[in-house]
Amino acid sequence: MLARFAPLVSRITPLSSPLLCPPHLTLQSRPFASQKHKRIVKMATGYKGRGKNVFSVAIERVEKALQHAYIGRKLKKRNMRTAWIESLNAGTRQYGVRYSAFINGLNNSGVQVRKCTTSISATRPSF
Repeated sequence: MLARFAPLVSRITPLSSPLLCPPHLTLQSRPFASQKHKRIVKMATGYKGRGKNVFSVAIERVEKALQHAYIGRKLKKRNMRTAWIESLNAGTRQYGVRYSAFINGLNNSGVQVRKCTTSISATRPSF
């Protein structure tokens, strides 16, 4: 019975047949399902576990990371404004003026608050 299949078996090479070749030597490649999958998995590099290479998990992790990045950009601006106000307040208190009175006086005199005070606080940290 095997003699009947002998011509077929002789044509099968080890690398072309997954049955005759160990799994780690098979030459298979599965392309990504779409460009979207490729983009999401690329964004998930560096994540732990399945989040770095399984699309269904990676898309959740990437989505959450983008939400955190969006919130972080807003928090960065808020923290910079707080630090800016604190440094101006410390500088004006040295001269016996409160921050609110200082800003009110600048607004009433027609001075552009941001440009003037930012340059002062950048060049003179003690003020």
